Amino acid sequence: MTSNAEILLKFIQGDAGKAWANLHVGWKVGSKENVCDWDYVDCDSTGTRIISIEATAAGLKATIPSELGLLPYLERVVLDNQNGVDTSFSGLTGSIPPELASLSNLIEVNLAFNALTGSIPTFASAKLQTLNLSSNQLSGPLSTESFYGSKGHGSLLKLDLATNQLTGSIPTSVGQLGRLNTLSLSDNKFSGTLPSDIGALKDLRWVYINSNRFQGTLPTGFVNPDAELKEVWLHENLLSGTVPIAFGQMTKLNNLYVDGNKFTGSVPKALCTDTLNTDFVTEPLYDNATGVTADTCVRLACPMNQYSAEGLWPCTDCPQGYSTPYLGTEVECFPSDQGEVLKKMYESTGGTKWTITNNNWQNGTDECQFTGIECNNNGHITKISLPNSGLQGPFPNIIGFLEHLDYVDLSDNALTGYLSADLQWPPIDHFDISGNKIRGVIPPWLCLSGGMNENGDGGHFHCNLVACPAGTHSPIGRESMADNIKCQPCKQQDAIYIGMKNCNGAAVSQKKPFWGTLIKAPKPTVSISSTTTSSTASSSGPSASKIAGIVILVLASVGIVVFAAVRVAKRMKAKKEEEHEALNTNITSMRSGSSWNLSNREVL
Repeated sequence: MTSNAEILLKFIQGDAGKAWANLHVGWKVGSKENVCDWDYVDCDSTGTRIISIEATAAGLKATIPSELGLLPYLERVVLDNQNGVDTSFSGLTGSIPPELASLSNLIEVNLAFNALTGSIPTFASAKLQTLNLSSNQLSGPLSTESFYGSKGHGSLLKLDLATNQLTGSIPTSVGQLGRLNTLSLSDNKFSGTLPSDIGALKDLRWVYINSNRFQGTLPTGFVNPDAELKEVWLHENLLSGTVPIAFGQMTKLNNLYVDGNKFTGSVPKALCTDTLNTDFVTEPLYDNATGVTADTCVRLACPMNQYSAEGLWPCTDCPQGYSTPYLGTEVECFPSDQGEVLKKMYESTGGTKWTITNNNWQNGTDECQFTGIECNNNGHITKISLPNSGLQGPFPNIIGFLEHLDYVDLSDNALTGYLSADLQWPPIDHFDISGNKIRGVIPPWLCLSGGMNENGDGGHFHCNLVACPAGTHSPIGRESMADNIKCQPCKQQDAIYIGMKNCNGAAVSQKKPFWGTLIKAPKPTVSISSTTTSSTASSSGPSASKIAGIVILVLASVGIVVFAAVRVAKRMKAKKEEEHEALNTNITSMRSGSSWNLSNREVL
C-alpha cells in the first residue's frame, strides 16, 4: 500500500524538484518528520489523514501526480503561483489528472497562474466551493457535467476559468449552480450565445465573461432584476441587440461594461448615473474642446458615431469618411468609402497570397474592376465572388458596410474567426461561406433576414439556410429547400466549424450538386461456376425476371421513403415554426432605438 509520504514525494521531479525539496521541511525520501508536519501539508485530528496541500507561490515546478487520487480525505489543493516574483516561472505543467478530479471531499481547488494544459476534467465533489483554474493554458470545451458533476455542484461559490484557451459555449447546466456568486470566464475563446440560465442565479454578484467571442443578443432572462449583481463585464465580444433596460433596476450594480460589442440604440437612461463605472471612468465629463459637459451615459459607452480606445469616456467623434452604428466602439470607426472597405478586406485576408489570376486589387484604382467584384450602374459594389481563392485570416466582417452588397461567395478558402452582426446591414441575398474554418454560430439577425439563401421563402426561417452549424455538414455547407439538402450530423468530435461540406472540415474546390457526390462503384468481374448446372455467367446481362424483381423492390423502397419523408417534413415544419418564433423573440430589440442606418439600402 502506498504511504502518504510516497504519494506526496511524487511532486519531487528531477533536479529542480530535489533542489526545491532541500529548502522545505519534509519532502525528502527517508524524512523523519511526520507527513502532517511537512511544509504546506495539513491533516485532520487523527493525524493520519491528509486534508490539505496549500503551497501558494512556493516555487514548486512539477506535474500534478495522479497518485493524489489515493488521498480520499483531501479537501483543499492550493498550488497557485499568483504571488510569484518571477512571472516567467512556469510552475505546474502537464494536465489535471482525472484521479484528482474524482475525489469526493474536495472543497477548494486552486491551480491558478501555472502552465497547465489539456482539457478540464469533471470534478465530482458535491462539496466543491471554489474552483480556480485561471491563467493557465487549458483548452477544449466545457462538458455539461463540468458544472455539476455526478452529484451536483450546488455548493459551488466561485468558478474562475479566466485567461485560458477554452472554446465552445457555456453549458446551460450553469443554471444548476444555485449558490454561485462569482463566474469568471474572461479572456478565453468561448463563442455561441449566452444561456439565459445565468439569470436564474440570484446569488450571483460578479460576472466576468469579457474578451471572448459570444454572439447574438442578451437572451430574455439573462438579466434578472432580483439578482445581487455588483459587476458585469461583457465588453469585447460580438454581442448585438440593445442594452437591456433591466440592468437599470439593479440597485447594487456598480460596474457594467458593454463596450467593444455590436450593441445598437442608446444607453437606457436608468443607467446614466454618477455612480456607475466610476472605478474605471475617473476623468471629469467636461469636454475642453466644446466646453460642454457630456451626458453621464458615456460612463457606460460612447454613443454611435463616436469612439475611444476603451469604448467609453472620453469619447471622440468619428473622423470624416468614417462612422459607427454601435455603442462603445473601440479603437476606430468604420469606413464609409467602399474602396477603403475592400482595402481592409484585402489586407486582413492576406491579399498578396491570394491564388486568383489577374489579381489587380493592389494595383487597380477602380474597385469595380477588381477581380471578383461587380458593381451596379451607379458604381456601388453589389457582388463579391472569390471562391477557392486562397483567402486566409479572420472572416472580413467589414464587408457588412458595403451598403448595396447582395451577393457574397467566399467559399472554399481558409478563413477563420467568427461572423458578426456587421453582416446585418447590407441586403445580402446570396451568402456562401462554406468550406472555411469559421467558428461560433450564425448571428441571429442573419437567420431572420428574408431573402438570404431562401430564408423566408414560404415563411421558413432557419440558421441552417445560412450555414450548417458546427458538428454538421452538407454538400453545399448549408441547407437548401429547393434542392432538398439537409445538414447532416458528424460523428467526429473535431467537427467544430460552421458551413462544413464534409465532416473533416476540408475545403472542396469544386461545387457539386448533392447527387454529384455519389460515386458509382465499378462493376465487379465475377466468375460463377456451379456443380448443378453447366451454364456459366455471360455478358448477356441479368435475366428479365431478375430485372422485374429489382424494379419492384426499388419502387417499394421509393414508396416507403416518400411516405417517411412526408411525415418528417410535417414534423420539421412544426419545429421550424417553433424555432422561428424563438429566434424572433430573441431579436425583437435588435435594431430598436437606433437612428443610425445605412442610407439607400435598395440595390440601384
